[in-house]
Amino acid sequence: DTLTGFHNRNYFSHKVDKTPQGVYPQAVVVADLNNLKRVNDAYGHAAGDALLVLFAEQVRAQWPQGDCFRIGGDEFLITVAHTTELQVQSDLDAFRLRCQNASYALPDGGSIQPSAAMGYALREDAETSLDQCIAEADARMYLAKAQMKKRRSDALQDSDDGLA
Repeated sequence: DTLTGFHNRNYFSHKVDKTPQGVYPQAVVVADLNNLKRVNDAYGHAAGDALLVLFAEQVRAQWPQGDCFRIGGDEFLITVAHTTELQVQSDLDAFRLRCQNASYALPDGGSIQPSAAMGYALREDAETSLDQCIAEADARMYLAKAQMKKRRSDALQDSDDGLA
């Protein structure tokens, strides 16, 4: 991907060995960048591109040893070899904090921090396929996305309650 410097979906589909040997346990992280459409619609695609680049920089800083892919417009996949479940959970917490401390200045003088709904799965050995891990990580990512939307909805209801 020329924008982020990550491998693209085509590379992933045709070049990634679906059953690598000797890299276990392996974490598979799926991320869906938040607010890209909103930024594109409000500020233009140059601002959206800047948000994508900022997000990719945070991913690269958090997982320099990882293989990073931009699978779709705002969808990312990261694989990290020789890691544990505790380590990937710690890495995700550190990544969220890293993103909170990064920001992009918007044309109207405001700013936005990159954030994403993320899920992960661990591939312990070659018996578990990469596709299975991606499906599990994807399911966790969608659960995280639903929880984010619920928290936003609850926050709106709480603020509405204060107005009554």
